[in-house]
Amino acid sequence: MTSINQAHNTCGAFSPTRPGVIFITKTDGIDVWDFLDQSNKPSITLNFATSVITYMRFQNHKHADGKQYMAFGDEKDGTLFLWDVPTNLKVSQPDELENIELFWEREVKKCLFVVEQRE
Repeated sequence: MTSINQAHNTCGAFSPTRPGVIFITKTDGIDVWDFLDQSNKPSITLNFATSVITYMRFQNHKHADGKQYMAFGDEKDGTLFLWDVPTNLKVSQPDELENIELFWEREVKKCLFVVEQRE
C-alpha cells in the first residue's frame, strides 16, 4: 500500500527574477515549480521544515555578488530560515518571459476547454 502525501499548500510566490518559477510552501516543506523545466510535478522539493511553513518572502535587495535570498518561517515556534536561491532558479533563461506567456495561454485554453465540455 502506498502512502498519499497529506500536505497542503500554505502560501506561495512567483520568483522575482524568473517568470517561469513559482515557490509554494506546504505544511511539510517547499515545492519549486520551474514550468520551463516541467509542469507535471515540482522541479525541486525541499523537505527541511521543522514545522508548518506559514510565511515566505524574497529579499528585494540586489546583492553585488548576485545572491538572492528567500526567507521562510513558521508561527508555531517563530523560527525564521534564510535560503540562498540556486542560480538555476534565479537567473532568467533566454526568451523565458515570452515562452512562459505562451505556456500560460495554452494552460488557460485547456481549462476553458474542460469547462466547455462540462456544460
